[in-house]
Amino acid sequence: MLCGSCGFEGNAQAMKAHRRLTHPKVLPLPPATLNTAKVCATCGAVVAAGAPYQRHIQHHADQAKLPRTLTTASKKAIFRRDRGICQLCGQPGADEIDHIKPWAEGGSDEPSNLRAVHHGCNPRGNVGRRSTAS
Repeated sequence: MLCGSCGFEGNAQAMKAHRRLTHPKVLPLPPATLNTAKVCATCGAVVAAGAPYQRHIQHHADQAKLPRTLTTASKKAIFRRDRGICQLCGQPGADEIDHIKPWAEGGSDEPSNLRAVHHGCNPRGNVGRRSTAS
């Protein structure tokens, strides 16, 4: 078997492990669609061309239209819960709220998907709207 994303070659068991470890966002695609697959510019997922790709892109568009519910009170509650400590480096002085699963990829504004971080530690930096301490 041959990986359509990077050219890795191996048996079925090796290919399964390779995809899981090397390409975690790659969706399982039938071999016939590998040559027509498209890469989503928003999240990097590999999606079969045609209707599946259109549905995937529409999902991102729908997510962008959803109302944001992260209020000042919600932000303060996250800072309180995390005691002002950056959840990435463990040092005090966290100054913004970060989505663990990015909002653009379907992550929610639920407290379980939010964490307090330093701006410099945030792996996505200034992507989109940033929620800072108010």
